[in-house]
Amino acid sequence: MQQYLKLILGAALSPVAILAATSAQAGSLNFSVSPFTGSDAKVDVWLTDLDNGSVQFDFKVDKTVNIADLRGIFFDVNDSSLVSNLDITANANPFSDIDNDNFYSIGSNDIFTSRSGNLIKADKAALNGGVDSSQYPNATAPSDGFNVALEIGSQGLKGGRDDFQATSFIVKHLTDTLSVENFANQKFGVRIQSVGANRQGSTKMFASSPSVPIPIPTPQSTPQPTEIPEPSAVLGLTLVGATFKRFRYRQAS
Repeated sequence: MQQYLKLILGAALSPVAILAATSAQAGSLNFSVSPFTGSDAKVDVWLTDLDNGSVQFDFKVDKTVNIADLRGIFFDVNDSSLVSNLDITANANPFSDIDNDNFYSIGSNDIFTSRSGNLIKADKAALNGGVDSSQYPNATAPSDGFNVALEIGSQGLKGGRDDFQATSFIVKHLTDTLSVENFANQKFGVRIQSVGANRQGSTKMFASSPSVPIPIPTPQSTPQPTEIPEPSAVLGLTLVGATFKRFRYRQAS
């Protein structure tokens, strides 16, 4: 009976290969911004790496807490030298539960930037003031300004024509590649108005974005063994074949 060697194809990946695979995965951040003064509310934030070296920013009012009208968005960048060459443009509505009438597409006049990080207003949308400790004893207010401020719409609902619960935009740099790492562990602020069922509330919100989570590598599938004959078995088969060939040759002659 022939003996066989088991040859395992596709050996397990080395740690270097695993790191290379995970580093290529797109990064993302998801967090919420909460009030430090004003009516109770919540705004959810998503940051996502895009293939072209830019980052998509999505903001949406959590209407399960309270309806509100977005008025201002504020955030920092981890390297202030990047600020002067940031390019911020509107993105299409990514939310299936937000009507286009309630989705705001930013324009160039809505965007304000500062390398020194002193922006506390986006035109008429302001985020200044301290914490209402009686209502939000554990909240934090921004101690200084921001690198980027965006005004969303204008004050007042205007019969529902200026009532925005979400926005989305793309942030890229004219010469450098950006990722969510540039916006991790940074200050974020949101200004909302017309808060609550009576649409009379007003809220200022603040949070620090989280760190980028370390991706967990996908487990590699177990390689299947492939059986091949041992060299001695192969040699034996070769000799049998040669002997049979000579035998047939002798019969023919």
